Amino acid sequence: MKKIFFLAILVVIQASVAFGDEVELGLTGSASDQIKASTRQVILAGADSGSVIDVTRVMLQNNFKTAQILRAHEIMTKMHRAGLPLQPIVNKLFEGIAKHVPPATILNAMDAVRSRYEFAFSKAGLRYQSGSQLRTG
Repeated sequence: MKKIFFLAILVVIQASVAFGDEVELGLTGSASDQIKASTRQVILAGADSGSVIDVTRVMLQNNFKTAQILRAHEIMTKMHRAGLPLQPIVNKLFEGIAKHVPPATILNAMDAVRSRYEFAFSKAGLRYQSGSQLRTG
């Protein structure tokens, strides 16, 4: 009985390792351990994992430095924790990349958008909830 139990646990452990986590799969080989850890932190904060991984992959493809990616993750985490939608700062990132704006300038613009949304939502007494619905309070 102990052997069957041990084998069952071994199979479960190997299956979980074989599938890996979505960050490993989404950022295969192109990201440092520090970037992967930061990506996981943003996801653990509650942000949509697919969006965070996609944004990180795009930044890596466009030669953002590790420190710049970490700063983008920090901005995303602040945005999410403030109860604000991530899409405006993601749009700002993509806009900057499309216009070939330097990464440092893109990050400053993302932070400015975050700040504006934080101010506007606080003045309006609104809080964003996924599904594009606004709630008072």
